Amino acid sequence: MNLYDIEGKYKQRLEISVIGSIMIEPRVIKEMIGFLNASDFDMKPCAAVYAWAMDRYGSGEPIDPTIALESIQGIIEEPDKFLANCMNETGGTYVNGPYHAELLHKAAEDIRLYHGVEQALRECDAKDLPAELIRLGQDAVRGNLGKRRTMNELVNQLFDSFSSGPTKRVDTGFQKLDGYLMGMRPGNLVILAARPGVGKSAFAMQIAENVAKTGKKVVVYSMEMKGEELAERLIANHSGVPMDHIIQHEFEKADWQKMTDAANELYKLPIIVNDEANVAPSKVRTEALEIGDAELIVVDYVGLMESDGGKRAKENRNLELGSI
Repeated sequence: MNLYDIEGKYKQRLEISVIGSIMIEPRVIKEMIGFLNASDFDMKPCAAVYAWAMDRYGSGEPIDPTIALESIQGIIEEPDKFLANCMNETGGTYVNGPYHAELLHKAAEDIRLYHGVEQALRECDAKDLPAELIRLGQDAVRGNLGKRRTMNELVNQLFDSFSSGPTKRVDTGFQKLDGYLMGMRPGNLVILAARPGVGKSAFAMQIAENVAKTGKKVVVYSMEMKGEELAERLIANHSGVPMDHIIQHEFEKADWQKMTDAANELYKLPIIVNDEANVAPSKVRTEALEIGDAELIVVDYVGLMESDGGKRAKENRNLELGSI
């Protein structure tokens, strides 16, 4: 089966079957609502009826073909005949409705992936394309393709998430700050801003370390400081051995044990460091997608990044930073 089959009669029959099943036995929507969205439908009357049925189900109101007519008035001529045809197409049974809903959602995801790849090939430059294709592939596997969702769908998904435990979050490890932020969540962009020399980098690394201590993987892009220098700072911080002793390799006898103990702590931390200079956003995206399970990315610092078109891609540095 090719894409044109999916976009044509096959997908239309699935949409009609799903709506017909709901009209015959409204309770069947309970088995669909967790994964099937109104945006999965291409036929406007089918999408309208499904969105209406979700709303009615969520509020505990009755669902039947007579009341459902109100959802497609003005969308299609002879709405009563349309709903009757949907029910007839199922053979008078709702049994296959949930299975057809799964096939419909998969077909919709296949179409979104196809068009997403087509758009990426058409619009992305060479640097962005690999990351965008990886993102599309991962979204397809996770079932996250497509951004259009009704408020009804958003609310239902929110309530579904209540049964799966607390919202996934990453705490900074600083109790008062976490009280304000309520955790950093996937997709958040958090900026640490302050005057030069007041400890932004040290604070960012402390957050990275706190997060890593909880077992979450952290990726650090250190464009101002080499990885070895970061290691020196961490060893000094954990061991209490003066930084100048470490830099000059002048150690007291007791220093070795302190540094060894500190190293044993640091070995366990799931922190990956990239100290390449002038990293562009496309590289950060691509590497994050390759790593896959990173839950925090620290960039030190944004002023040293370059845009994907290179340092001179924009005449105005403020515009370039906005792009970054």
